[in-house]
Amino acid sequence: MRDTRGDVLVLWAASATADVEYRVSRRGPDGRWQVLGSTDATSMDDRSAPVGVEPPVYAVAATLRGRTSMEAYSES
Repeated sequence: MRDTRGDVLVLWAASATADVEYRVSRRGPDGRWQVLGSTDATSMDDRSAPVGVEPPVYAVAATLRGRTSMEAYSES
């Protein structure tokens, strides 16, 4: 969802496992993925999302002690 400035707020459900960190990526118009960052929260504000178009597709993966979950996609 976009806020009043046009930024995209990416939200996801928390993992059932404690102490995970989430890696958030965005798919660009060329199909390539860009990692936006990591957080221990369950949301991230994408201030660099392209403006004037539908929000892009995002992927979120949980990481814990070097292990990474399968990614969850915003389009699914």
